[in-house]
Amino acid sequence: MNYSRLLLTLPLATLLVGCSNDSGTGPGGDSGDLATLQATIDAAAPGATVRIPAGTWEGRLLVTKNLTIEADPAAVLVARSPSGSATDDSAVLVIRNTSGVVIENAAFDGGVDNGILVRNASDVTLRNVSASNNRDHGVVVRESENVVIEGGTFAGNDDDGIRVRDSSQNVRITGAALESNAGSGIRVRDSQTVTITGNEIRANAEYGIRIENSSVVNDATIADDNQIDQNVRGGVRRDG
Repeated sequence: MNYSRLLLTLPLATLLVGCSNDSGTGPGGDSGDLATLQATIDAAAPGATVRIPAGTWEGRLLVTKNLTIEADPAAVLVARSPSGSATDDSAVLVIRNTSGVVIENAAFDGGVDNGILVRNASDVTLRNVSASNNRDHGVVVRESENVVIEGGTFAGNDDDGIRVRDSSQNVRITGAALESNAGSGIRVRDSQTVTITGNEIRANAEYGIRIENSSVVNDATIADDNQIDQNVRGGVRRDG
């Protein structure tokens, strides 16, 4: 039996949690079961910080409380195939029905649906994460507000790199690399007050940025505010 350690930082104390499993989780690229990490998240008090060590973690994560999750830059989270049909909740990481969540550094790759789903949540920050080679979108933001996607890479997904939809508002996407997705780099639909700046968006199979029935704060300067090139169907498309 191998052991890895997840560092759980409480608001007033720091606790080093030892997690064991039979999958060989640990630093240095070993493979492990995300059930151990999910158990730590479930046990954490609101406001705690959970740190993920380097390695490949297999499974799915669900966050429904105010937490900060800080991953080693070498931590990669991948999803197992669901027992039934893939749905939004088959994402590698689901943040739902909560507020005050910060995710830093981890890669959420190779998912059977979306890499990351943020749904019915507020005050969420995704900082320097990646979500690539997923079977649907890299990141989906639905029915959420005050969401920041800062830095990170979203590439090679089977649809859009990032999609914002379903009456989401006050979403900021900045400093990200979005390339070689089968859909658009960024697609915004039926949402309000979205800001898109400082991104590198290239070589996507549809558009660099697609805006549908939505308001974008920097719409007038969006082409200048981002590096957009070599997208197959065009740089920026607006509908509605």
